[in-house]
Amino acid sequence: MSRHPLMEAVKPFIGLPVLTSIDEIIRIAGIHKCRVNIIDPQYNPCSIDEEPDRLNVRTNRDGNIWLFTIG
Repeated sequence: MSRHPLMEAVKPFIGLPVLTSIDEIIRIAGIHKCRVNIIDPQYNPCSIDEEPDRLNVRTNRDGNIWLFTIG
């Protein structure tokens, strides 16, 4: 199954604060049967494994979203 629709759905959140966006991101990910993992450069810099049903929300030091990945 392609994750392209999910990635398109969350693209508008890039640049926004994760704290004010995460509830909506979780809702959208749930529609696409994905779980959410926040990757923070200080406390959670990477995933320890790769899961095909996980949306990774990558943030910068300021807590703003800069990238989404699957895995």
